[in-house]
Amino acid sequence: MKTFAFSVLFLFPCVVFGQDINIKKALKGYDKYVDGILDDWNEPGAGVAIVYKDQLVYAKGFGYRDYGNELPVTENTLFQIASNTKLF
Repeated sequence: MKTFAFSVLFLFPCVVFGQDINIKKALKGYDKYVDGILDDWNEPGAGVAIVYKDQLVYAKGFGYRDYGNELPVTENTLFQIASNTKLF
């Protein structure tokens, strides 16, 4: 089974200008967006976390961590990051 882990840098335009935002409004439709990415990339699953002003404002799993056994990805699923540490 192919395992895919990706991180999403989700920048809100108003954050750049230092304005407060309505998190729920900004994330409207985001679940559908991530589901579309998984479909487009033919990936079994992913975990997404968004931090805003030092607060975890969103954490959700999408799809399956084990597609064959239909085990879902949750906000607590751990992924191997392989050689991505070289980027840090």
